Amino acid sequence: MTRSRFLLTACSSGAGKTTLTLALLRAYKERGIKLAPFKVGPDYIDPLWHAAAAGVPSYNLDGWLLEPPVLRALLGSSIPPGGLAIIEGVMGLYDGLGASDVASSAHVARLTDSPVVLLVDGRGMALSVAAVVKGFRDLDPRLNMGGVIVNRLSSAAHYGLIKEAVEKRVGLPVLGWLPEVPDLALESQELGLRPPLHCPSLQERLTRLANIAAQHIDLEKLGSMTASPLKGHLPLIEPVGRVRVAMARDAAFSAYDEGSLQLWRSLGAELIPFSPLEDGELPKGVQALLLCGSGTARYAVDLARNRAMCATIGSSTLPLWAEGLGAAYVGRELDGLPLCGLLEHRSFSWEKMVAFGYVETDLGRAQEYRYLGGEIAGANVWARRAGGKGNVWLCGRHEPGLHVFWPHTQAWTNPRLVRDFLSWARERGSRIHN
Repeated sequence: MTRSRFLLTACSSGAGKTTLTLALLRAYKERGIKLAPFKVGPDYIDPLWHAAAAGVPSYNLDGWLLEPPVLRALLGSSIPPGGLAIIEGVMGLYDGLGASDVASSAHVARLTDSPVVLLVDGRGMALSVAAVVKGFRDLDPRLNMGGVIVNRLSSAAHYGLIKEAVEKRVGLPVLGWLPEVPDLALESQELGLRPPLHCPSLQERLTRLANIAAQHIDLEKLGSMTASPLKGHLPLIEPVGRVRVAMARDAAFSAYDEGSLQLWRSLGAELIPFSPLEDGELPKGVQALLLCGSGTARYAVDLARNRAMCATIGSSTLPLWAEGLGAAYVGRELDGLPLCGLLEHRSFSWEKMVAFGYVETDLGRAQEYRYLGGEIAGANVWARRAGGKGNVWLCGRHEPGLHVFWPHTQAWTNPRLVRDFLSWARERGSRIHN
């Protein structure tokens, strides 16, 4: 059966990509279309919104962290037969690593031969929109430009002028438009959008967005975009057998990549959720701990207040995998607030971001975006900026049964790390050191 797909991008950040993506996901869901949402780059918050709108998990497609065959395989294997993949881009179409387009939306579109739909802010323009679209199309003729959607217009008449200009001067189809709806704007915080669990009347807002999309966008033409079959493969790695892993998952701990979790499960992990914010003890019978949270101190007070969970994890000898906020949480303190004390380090938060971007570590590629810092107790893994330029620094600690990192890893960049960790948990059941 045909599997349709397109990549939705824009001229810049803040253009309304996520709002339109959510409107389209919910509109197609209400029509019974089987969906597969994706996000370009290492964003953990937008996929939570995608999942809320589509009712299925959203996956990250990262052109720097993932080898091309793996990226293509993750995309192809996640689209259901007869289904539709909607890939939300990152920043502007060509914005990638430094002044290049590596890891950009354009890079991922080329790697996957996905049709590109360009979202353009049409305020204050008519024929000039055609110039913008032509420039984006002509900068890289290798891209498969599928069409244009115009955002933030005040009338159908204005849209008609832009549609005529673009289709006559550039030859790309204009597939619809969205009006400005200020009360449906998505709120932001330190690391991007506020997570959907903080959004009042979430389902009502998603339904309203879907209705707007259905009214103003040619959903049939947009959803029928197809491309060549995806050729890729995932590395074949032998499972270790069943391992029960307590996985922290709540407002504080949500920095998980679904593709990485897919690998954990394929290797034998049974991921059992718990909440460090709300629960007083770990799930019964678990053999390892997984703690990955965004790198801010937003939830530090609430985490410190749950002394029962802090004590439980602080006295645990279970194999531990902690990243981002998880690295601070297992330490002694964050900004003077007592936490688990499993390791001896103290962490601090800053008003400005401490680290942002891709890094190359001794264990492979990773990425970080954090307002937290401090040297992790026993740190033995070094990192440097992507490309190997600049200073090196200690970014984490890794040894059998223990992985505590400031950066966030993508499991498919080094699958053996996860396999070795799960194998240790299954065979040994405890860490060597604190």
